[in-house]
Amino acid sequence: MTSEGLAPQRHPLSTISIRVRTGFIFFLGIFLLVVITISIANGVSRTIDEDTAVLATLSHIKTQINQTTAGAASSQLDIEQSLLLLLHGNANRPPADDALVIEPLEQAITLLPVYQQAVIDVQQQTGDTAVYQQLQTIDQSLADSLNQATLAVQTRQDANTGMVRGMYATLFVSTVIILLVGLWYTEQIIVAPVEALNQVADRIALGDLETEVNLGGQGEFHTLANSFEIMRLRLQQSRGQLLEAADTLETHVAQRTRQLSALSRVITTASRSLDQNEVMLTALEQSLQVMGVEMGGLWLVDPEVPQIRLIAAHNMPDSMRIQVGVMAFGEGATGRAAQTGEIVVVEDIKSNPNAVKGTAVQSGLRSLVAIPIRAHDTVLGVLDVMTRTHRTYSPEELALLRSIGEQIGITLDGLQSMQESRRQANQVAILEERERISAELHDGLLQTLGYLYLQLDQMKDTQLPQYSQQLTRLCTVLEAASQEGRAYINDLRETPPPPAPLQAALQTLFNTFHEEYNLEINLDLDDRPILMDKDRITNLEKIAREALLNAVRHGQANTISLSCHHLGADGELLIVDDGVGFVPGVRPEDGRKHFGLSILQARAERIGGELTIDSSPGNGTRITVNWPLESDDE
Repeated sequence: MTSEGLAPQRHPLSTISIRVRTGFIFFLGIFLLVVITISIANGVSRTIDEDTAVLATLSHIKTQINQTTAGAASSQLDIEQSLLLLLHGNANRPPADDALVIEPLEQAITLLPVYQQAVIDVQQQTGDTAVYQQLQTIDQSLADSLNQATLAVQTRQDANTGMVRGMYATLFVSTVIILLVGLWYTEQIIVAPVEALNQVADRIALGDLETEVNLGGQGEFHTLANSFEIMRLRLQQSRGQLLEAADTLETHVAQRTRQLSALSRVITTASRSLDQNEVMLTALEQSLQVMGVEMGGLWLVDPEVPQIRLIAAHNMPDSMRIQVGVMAFGEGATGRAAQTGEIVVVEDIKSNPNAVKGTAVQSGLRSLVAIPIRAHDTVLGVLDVMTRTHRTYSPEELALLRSIGEQIGITLDGLQSMQESRRQANQVAILEERERISAELHDGLLQTLGYLYLQLDQMKDTQLPQYSQQLTRLCTVLEAASQEGRAYINDLRETPPPPAPLQAALQTLFNTFHEEYNLEINLDLDDRPILMDKDRITNLEKIAREALLNAVRHGQANTISLSCHHLGADGELLIVDDGVGFVPGVRPEDGRKHFGLSILQARAERIGGELTIDSSPGNGTRITVNWPLESDDE
């Protein structure tokens, strides 16, 4: 039974208070009892009063008879009228209705004339014993009749008096009984249900919401018990909802704790490392752990072209990594998320295979959610969480993923800002260092070169004609070195130009060597430009130049290959020759100090890269430079 189906049902009498109804019943019973008792008592009292009057009349008649003489005719007439009045009544007195009274009165009325005649005879025949005895007999009969009527009336009066007294006693006893019944009724109808409801309230207060409230009865207390049952059911329902809400809240708190913990680890990684790839891989792994999924990837937006590049993946097959490494805006679910800036959910890839690449379907991918990584209303990348089983994502999970994407966006934006700040700080330091070096070159090396040039120029005019040609050539070399020094100083003092393609510098280097040396040089450059600042281009160009010169001067190579390509998130510069080769790490036995290879290593380290030399005698030389591409390089 539910609280919705148990609506309070009013009894027809429940609109009247039970106290009013109970009091009314008791009052009405006592009132009727008193009224009836008093009415009957009044009627009996009137009868008693009438009997008292009758007794008084009979007593008066007796007195008159005893005083009656022969000459008192009027007195005899009064006695007869009094008897007739007692027998038949008048307007103020009802007639006699009791046979025990009527018969003696009728007999007395009958004997009265005889008695009067006997009195006359005794008066006329004085001394006649027979007449006197007859008078005595009639007088006795008349007295007996009157006494008999008096006794009947007296008996009736006593009976009526006893009746009145009995009625009042009965009234008292009945009142007491009604009060006792009222107390019992109150106990059963009011006190007992109230105590039962009090026990129910105590039980509910102690937390017992399982026991049904079923007190029975009817009327007001039945309605009250019904209300208690509704209250119990609603409290039970509320407690269940509270427990469910508490469980849900606990789940949400635990989920939020995992989210905050994952985001904290991402922020911690970002704070101790400025390596964008490392931070994004950590963010990806933590996001997958929070969501409980086994596969995922993270793409960043290419600032130059509308496409995204995969920079971090977890449990993603190699074939799938290659195919989804670069994706255009709007391509598949991931591209749509990058294009629209909204979450794209694909719960069943089988029903929508165009949402992913073909290799993803072949890898068993079943569901995917693409979350845009945003910062300042700008899409910086896309985070994909993937499963190999069908999965439905709740609104809470999607909100969590949206929050994770925003936090990763904030972290990525901060990381890029820190990298930009560091780059600018490095640029300022480089400019200051360039200024210092240019001043030293101008005040030191160029002054020395100028002095040597003047000395050699003066020696040409001396009487040493056999050295004139050599001195002229030395002056030319010094002039070239001085001009190169001034060019270096000028480059150091100028503001660095904007990034330029590395391929252009390598193409110029290739053209110079191809014209200067009679060698077969093969050039293979990536079609996609690698944009870099001038310093980094200069370092790579000098590495390539030194490697080419070593191949010509020391390696005696006939064929040289120069190539430069993207290699994932890195760039690769490769110089291969078919020369005589050498043993890396072993100094030549010519007694001279060689700094070329160490300078190459230093230049590679300067751009954050790594230089590898693979060579052996008779097998040529292979020099490889790998360096990380910055966002401006692509």
